[in-house]
Amino acid sequence: MERTNEELCLLIQSGDGQAKQELCIKNQRLVKKVAVKYYGAYGNSLDREDLEQVGYLGLLTAAEKCDADSGAKFSTYAVKWIKHSMLREIEEHGFSIRLPANVVENIGKCIKLDTSFMQQGVERDARLQLIADTLDMTIAEVKKYLSMRKRYQLYVSLNTVVDEKSLTEVYELVEDKDTPRVEDVAEKNDLIERLHAVLAELNEQEQDIIKHRYGIDGFEMLSYAELAAKHKLSEERIRQIEDKALRKMRYKLDT
Repeated sequence: MERTNEELCLLIQSGDGQAKQELCIKNQRLVKKVAVKYYGAYGNSLDREDLEQVGYLGLLTAAEKCDADSGAKFSTYAVKWIKHSMLREIEEHGFSIRLPANVVENIGKCIKLDTSFMQQGVERDARLQLIADTLDMTIAEVKKYLSMRKRYQLYVSLNTVVDEKSLTEVYELVEDKDTPRVEDVAEKNDLIERLHAVLAELNEQEQDIIKHRYGIDGFEMLSYAELAAKHKLSEERIRQIEDKALRKMRYKLDT
């Protein structure tokens, strides 16, 4: 007979190692659900699998600390520890520049509300005011956190290799607003021309997603959640379209 979470917690607290493995297997979907949420929200430089592994540590911490006799549902208690564990990992290793935990949390809150209000059709200025009112922030603070999201969440995506032969990465093809070195101008112009050429081979939807994901041609960089709302698709579908488009681009650059 399958044991309940509460029964497994008692066994774990008594030192049963097998119960830890059983608890992790039993709560795989819960940990994965939280990992998907935070991976989509922060777009950090950790793999989703990394977040899941950290989530299991949070799950086991919850098991060791919970009071199985309190009558509270374990999964509700465990989610708090899973989230705490993932957020701490994101804070420590998820960004190129370390962010304090409270800043990471505020970025996440602003992203969630901004996406929700956008899906409801609320215009940007009104969204900023609603977020500020909901979180008891100033509009300037909301803008700051949303701006930080756009700066940090694409850190890894910009290092995606587009041209396997030359190991050209996406960030090399995005317009550089700083003054370039003279010796790099010709090469960069050639890369930009090649980028536009391969982009032209994509369909309209793929072009829009790639340009918004990487800020190409002055397009505003958008998260998976924002693109999902814009195209009325799931975040996973947006990722699939992005992956397919990048494969097309690599193929065209290689031929």
